[in-house]
Amino acid sequence: MRELNWSELMDNFEDDRDDVFADLNQLNKNLGNLDERGLVLSLAAFSEDSLGKILARFMLNNKASKELINGFNAPLGTFSSRIKACFSLGLIDEKQYKDLEILRKVRNRFSHSWESISLDDDVISAQIENLNFSRIDFNYPKNNYDRIKKSISSLLIELKIVTKQIKEKDQGVRLIGTHVNIGFSGDDFDKQLSDVWKDVEKIEIDINSDDKKLSAFSRHKAELLIERLPYFRFNFADLDMFSSQLGDIMELRNGILKSIGSDEYRILSEEEKANLRSNLLSNLKRDKKQGLDI
Repeated sequence: MRELNWSELMDNFEDDRDDVFADLNQLNKNLGNLDERGLVLSLAAFSEDSLGKILARFMLNNKASKELINGFNAPLGTFSSRIKACFSLGLIDEKQYKDLEILRKVRNRFSHSWESISLDDDVISAQIENLNFSRIDFNYPKNNYDRIKKSISSLLIELKIVTKQIKEKDQGVRLIGTHVNIGFSGDDFDKQLSDVWKDVEKIEIDINSDDKKLSAFSRHKAELLIERLPYFRFNFADLDMFSSQLGDIMELRNGILKSIGSDEYRILSEEEKANLRSNLLSNLKRDKKQGLDI
């Protein structure tokens, strides 16, 4: 994980620093007035919420993602699951992961006990001893209360920065799922073109069928045809022929769109077709002259 120095951090967030850290600033104001139990529970609750926001920002913006993070029995609705998810996705590093795990365990000790409990209890004190020191406060912690407050407060700033950077740098998850597409039979462009036009003629008939299932299938077939157009057997060796073939494909695409009543459909004039082919041919010849792959 790339480290930001304090000056760089402030440069990045000078304009909207208050908005980015508004809730964290409010938390820090409240921490000084809390007892040990209140401190631990507040830091843990804020951390859990921050991890949820990181995941929501990173994941695809859809209903499935929201249901994973929030709601009854959400798989990523717990502090533990969010810590593990963020670590496994590379959204936090190992030090942050270990600190959050320590905070979670300390939180559990406080939240699951009705008896008096202290940060100085042997088990809890040993856990706090393993926390990484704050990266922004260089005064030695006075006690366990000071140690956990400083260490986790520093970590929370880092979580805020991660959330902000995912948004600003568009670092969210990318869709990598794919669909299969097939080419067209035969090695002759003209034969392939003729066969597809026959398919288009059939689509125009079936799309208006009283059989709703057949009509839906015809629309599906038309949409797939448009996706498959790049798989025609083009003549890449002859640029003039290639540009002419692409013009034919543009007409075919318009024919397919027309067959399904798409608003994208528009008949190109002969002048427009000639200009498109001329511009394409010029660009292809230029790229070939420069030794570029086409």
